Amino acid sequence: MPAPDAKADFVSWKIDLNQPSGTNVPNPVVIIDVPLEFPRIDERFMTSVCDRLFLNVFIPEKSGGRKNIFHGLNGLAMHNPKTGLTRWSYGDEPLVQGPVFILRTPVTPEGDGWVVVTIKRRGLNRNDSVVLDTREFEKPVAIVQLPLHLKAQIHGNWIEASILPEWASYVRDIPEVQINNQGALEPLA
Repeated sequence: MPAPDAKADFVSWKIDLNQPSGTNVPNPVVIIDVPLEFPRIDERFMTSVCDRLFLNVFIPEKSGGRKNIFHGLNGLAMHNPKTGLTRWSYGDEPLVQGPVFILRTPVTPEGDGWVVVTIKRRGLNRNDSVVLDTREFEKPVAIVQLPLHLKAQIHGNWIEASILPEWASYVRDIPEVQINNQGALEPLA
């Protein structure tokens, strides 16, 4: 367990590889003063200075009195490092996993789209898949309540199908099943 007074911030380091060995590295600049993991961006701007970061974060005020990130990431943030503006989204007793950004359209401005995130609902023993619109980040567009508990998710990216080469499914197609000359999910009566 980390020390109770442990502190973690999201920082930016400036390292000049043209400087000679032994050169001091400047102190980092704090981007956002909360503990977090797995920051995501609009990947079209991967090598540029970005003005939208999507972060799963630890919010002590929403942690039931617990003060350490060890107890779980309980919020989602959309942060603009250029303006310092942070918008927050969280629910009741969430454990927020890695966010994924999805473009609204191929030519949309940076950060305009949706964020999809898996949220563990500890008290309900289930997970939710939550969709947030970056234009109204504080309230979900959709919550899909999964009727089961999932282990921690993998961390991934959204790739638009139109930019992929020819796509082939790794899952074999299952033919339609007929029961009493009806589809398997249709009522029998």
